[in-house]
Formats: sequence, structure tokens, C-alpha cells
Amino acid sequence: MRTQIGWVVLLALVACKSKSEPPAEQRPEPTPASGGPGGPAEGSGSAPPNVATPIGGEDSGTIHQPKSGPRRKEAPPSDPAPATPTPAKPDDDVKPAQAQTEKPPSGFDSLGANGGSAPPGDRRLPPGTIGFTRITALDVSSLDAADAGAKVKTAYQASLKRCYLVYLANHPAAKGSAKLTFTVGAAGIVIESAATSFAPELDACLANVAASWRFGVPTDPKTANPAPVRFAVELAFGPG
Repeated sequence: MRTQIGWVVLLALVACKSKSEPPAEQRPEPTPASGGPGGPAEGSGSAPPNVATPIGGEDSGTIHQPKSGPRRKEAPPSDPAPATPTPAKPDDDVKPAQAQTEKPPSGFDSLGANGGSAPPGDRRLPPGTIGFTRITALDVSSLDAADAGAKVKTAYQASLKRCYLVYLANHPAAKGSAKLTFTVGAAGIVIESAATSFAPELDACLANVAASWRFGVPTDPKTANPAPVRFAVELAFGPG
């Protein structure tokens, strides 16, 4: 009896196993790796890697696609933040430019021209007069005494008078005459000057003023070439 029961159980197990296995023609054949040993030869009907292959026979409508992970979207490059301008730091060491004052010619300093040795508490210059006694050309030139004298009276008289007034501020009774000589070079610029008067300080001032004068280009009448010419100017000064 036990033997019969054992055979019945064995037959039942065999029947269950045969039902669970699909027929041989429906079993999918394993696909060897591409390029490996034993792989499919060219022209074979096997599906290449990563190609959808039907599962479960020809009549099955289910197709499994190879799955791939979701692609991560790359964030667009962000524009760099604009640079914040750094405010300029004020330089404490920079000082405002001081007003440039023109330095008077030498001779004015010793005479007290606006800051020299003028009387304390009185910066005003006293009234005074200047007269041109005579102007003489010491050489023959296209620039004659009349032309040179006219230029001195119209353009340079004020600077000559100032020399005397500055001296008069320190010497209220000063008066007298002076002789100023100067040489106009070939370029029309005074290249030499000297003065003789009743005060050495006044002489220095007159000579330095004349050194900055400009005239037309003097030429030799015979050759028409530029040539220096000398002049002498006699002056008279007095208070009042």
C-alpha cells in the first residue's frame, strides 16, 4: 500500500513540473554577448544588444525596451554677478593746488614789490612820475630809435615806473635821472641790459625789467642780414 502511494505522489510531481515548463520551441535562447567568444556570427537572426526583443514567443505582444535612468537636466550657466565698483578713497595727502604767484624780477625783492621792504602797515605805492628824456640807437639798423622808443613807451613804461615807485616807498624824497642801455639780438630779444641811476637797487630793477623785452628782428641795412643793435634810454623820475 505504501509503495502505491509513493508512486502516486511521484507521478503528481512529474505532472506539475511538466505543466510549469513551456514547450521547447517556445523557450528563449540566451543571447551571447556581442563580440565575445561564442557570439552570433554575422548574418544571424539574433537581435543585437540594446534592441527590443519579444519575450514569450512570437504571438506575445509584450515588448520590453531597455531601461535607462532618467537624464539629468543640466542647469543653464548663470551669468556672473556684476562687479561692484569700489568707491575711490579720497587721498588725504592730496592738497589743493596753491595759487601760483609770479615772482617779480630780481631787484623787486630788495625794493619791496608787494611783499618786500615796503613800510609796515602800508602796501600802497606812493604817486610818482617818469619821463623819457631821450632814446638813442647806438648802431645802424632797420630797428631804429623811433620804433624802439615807441615800443618802450607803450608796452614797457609801466614796468619802469613801478621800479621807481617801489623804491620811492622806502625813500620818499628819492628823485633823479637814470640811463638804461640794452642790446636787441638778431632774434629780436634783448640779450644784454644795464642801468645807471641814483640808487643801486633801482639800477638792478630797471636792468632786469629790460631783459624781458621783445622787439622786431633788427637787420643790417647793407646786408639785410639779422644783426644786433644797441639802444640807450635816458629817464627822469620824481615824486608827486
